[in-house]
Amino acid sequence: MIAFDQSRPSLDQNAIRLNTLIKGPASATIAAGSNQVVTYHLQSPSTHFIGIISGGFYILQKGGTAATSSTSGVRFTDQFAIGIPLILRQDLKTPNPPMLELTKASIGTANHYPVVNANIHNPSSNQFGEIATDYKLFPTGGNKAVLTGHFADLAVAPHSHFTQSIPLNGKQLQAGSYTLKWTAKSGSYTWTKQVSFRYNGHLPTNAITSQPKTPAASQIV
Repeated sequence: MIAFDQSRPSLDQNAIRLNTLIKGPASATIAAGSNQVVTYHLQSPSTHFIGIISGGFYILQKGGTAATSSTSGVRFTDQFAIGIPLILRQDLKTPNPPMLELTKASIGTANHYPVVNANIHNPSSNQFGEIATDYKLFPTGGNKAVLTGHFADLAVAPHSHFTQSIPLNGKQLQAGSYTLKWTAKSGSYTWTKQVSFRYNGHLPTNAITSQPKTPAASQIV
C-alpha cells in the first residue's frame, strides 16, 4: 500500500513534488447534507520528466468527532478521511526500469519493541509493487544468521525512502558489529546488498524487551 497522507514525504532532492504543482484552498467549509465544488488548478512541470509524479489529495474532517472503542486493552479511534490518488505521466517511451536499494541498517525500536531497522530507497521515478524482501542478520564475519525477516506484497512510490523493521522477537543481541544481507524481488527484477553496522548493546529506555504474545487464533502448534 502507498499512503497519500503526508504533504511532504521523504523524497530525493530531484523529485518533483505534486503539491508544488497544485494551487487551491487548503480547507473548505461544507454544510451537512449539501454539495460543493472545490476547484484546484494543476500546472505542468516546467521541465521534461520520465516515469511518474505520484501524490494525491488527503481529505480529513477538521475538528470532526472521532468514534473510540476499546476491546481487550486495545484502543481504536475512527475518524472520517478520504485519500484520492493522483498520478502524472509525460514520457511513456523512455525506458524507466524499477530500482531499489538498501542504504543503511541499525538497531532501534518500533512501537517500543526492539527491531533491526533497514532503510530502503527507490531512486527511480517508477512506482511499482509486488515486492518481496528477505533479510538475514549475521555477526560480521560469521556465517550463521542470528535473525531473519520476510516481507511481501509491498509497493513503493517514486524517489521515496521508507524503513522496514525486523522484530527481534525477544532475542538478545550482544554488542558488536553486524552485517544485514538483503534481497528484494519484483517481477523479473532482483536486488541484493549487504550493509554493516555496529550495535552498542543498549536499547532506548522505553523499549519492551519481552516477546509480544501471539494471538490465540494465530498460534502455531
